[in-house]
Amino acid sequence: MAEAVQDEEEISGINVTPLVDIMLVLIVIFMATAHFIYHRMVKIDLPKMTHSQVKPMDSLQLTLATDGAMTLNNKPLDPKDLVSSLKGSLRANPDLRVTISADKGVVWEKLSGVLDACKEAGIVHVGAVVEPRVKPLG
Repeated sequence: MAEAVQDEEEISGINVTPLVDIMLVLIVIFMATAHFIYHRMVKIDLPKMTHSQVKPMDSLQLTLATDGAMTLNNKPLDPKDLVSSLKGSLRANPDLRVTISADKGVVWEKLSGVLDACKEAGIVHVGAVVEPRVKPLG
C-alpha cells in the first residue's frame, strides 16, 4: 500500500478545461439569443398627434422602419409575404385588427402599399400607433 501513495503526484496546477467548456457554452447561448433580441428592438421614431387613442391590445402589430425593415408581431417579415401572412392570420381570427407602427421618416408610398396589402387580405380594422403631443396653447 505504501507503493500506491508514492505513485500519485501532487497537483500543482489548476485544470481550466471545465471553465473553458462553460465559457464556450455561454458564448453559444449569447450568440443564439442576440439574433432574437436584435429583431425585437427595431428603432422607430413615431409621429406625434394631439388627438390619439390607446391601441387595442388584441391586434396584430406591424412595424415599418425607414430602412424598409418590416416586422409582424416582432418577427422579421419579407414585404412580399405580407399579404399571405395577413390572410393566414385573418383565417385564424376573422375579427382581426392590425396596428401599424411606422417611423415618421417612412415614405408615404411604402405606407400606402402596406394599407393596400391589408385591404387585399380582407382586413377592415387598421389603426396607427402615434406618440401623444402636448396640445399647443392659444
